[in-house]
Amino acid sequence: MQALIDDAVEILEGRGGLLLSCEHASNRIPDPVTLSEADQPWLDTHWAWDPGAPTVLRHLVRRCDATAVLARFSRLLCDANRSIDDPTWIVGNIEGHDLSFNRRVPAEERRRRQDHYYAPYHSALDVAANLVAERATPLLLSIHSFTPVYLGQRRSMELGILFDDHEELAEAFSSSLTEQGFSVAMNEPYSGREGRMYSATRHGSGNGLPYLELELRQDLGETEAEWARVADRVLNALRAAGLVAP
Repeated sequence: MQALIDDAVEILEGRGGLLLSCEHASNRIPDPVTLSEADQPWLDTHWAWDPGAPTVLRHLVRRCDATAVLARFSRLLCDANRSIDDPTWIVGNIEGHDLSFNRRVPAEERRRRQDHYYAPYHSALDVAANLVAERATPLLLSIHSFTPVYLGQRRSMELGILFDDHEELAEAFSSSLTEQGFSVAMNEPYSGREGRMYSATRHGSGNGLPYLELELRQDLGETEAEWARVADRVLNALRAAGLVAP
């Protein structure tokens, strides 16, 4: 397993047909962007990254020789799972708090974030997707996580399968995950048919690669060992559904 790391992206090169991506793998805000004292606590929340998702991804990489691409910057810097013309690509306010470093971001700073972080991430994922598309049993699986409670509403599902063009694959994966004991919902807590899986759709459809997004509820694990057990069950489901080689 070869690892390639730069300021924007980490790439883990495997030999199998599974390509994993994690657009919200880090809460890192690189220099020269500076945060106010009031901004700092938000880095430990789901607004900054997807807890659990990169841990599950790394365990899957080790278990099935997958290739993986992980963003090394926070979604608060710019969101790798949004188009640059999406108004939430750079978020200025979260739950009533104005982020000091995202207040009236000038055009040159937006361009710097795009050129130094967003574009290199998507370039790396394109290269990986093009490579994996030529292998046996190819699949792009984007891994994210979601909060158990959002805006006061409890989310009952443990896992969500997001899809747009690959409903049959999503149903097979959902069925296998259910057999592993998970409570699974299709296109929840967000819908892939409403553009909520931008990165997977862009790189899957752009490279002729089947693609899905897996959403993990963040209270499924707190420790490395707990997330590893979640990953083992996810891998069992992928194999049972025929989405990765046995």
